[in-house]
Amino acid sequence: MADEVTEPYSNHGFLALCLRFVDCSDDIGEARFDVAELQRTTGASIAEAVVDSLSMHQLDVTSVRGQSYDGASSMSSARAGTQRCIREKSF
Repeated sequence: MADEVTEPYSNHGFLALCLRFVDCSDDIGEARFDVAELQRTTGASIAEAVVDSLSMHQLDVTSVRGQSYDGASSMSSARAGTQRCIREKSF
């Protein structure tokens, strides 16, 4: 799960990432994962921040099985949104 916010006075973007996972006991868990500063808030730059965060924590983007975002076009656009960029990297 990811959500981005732009600080209105400084125009800095931040990305909050949470993970939902199944552990070895088949229990479902959720954890706040990372907060990343964004240089830009385009779908591609947000996707890059997500992939970088996963890599930094030694998680492979090909293990992603689902994505959850708000309805902002930078996140969910079918042509250039974060969701599409991550989907392309995960196959």
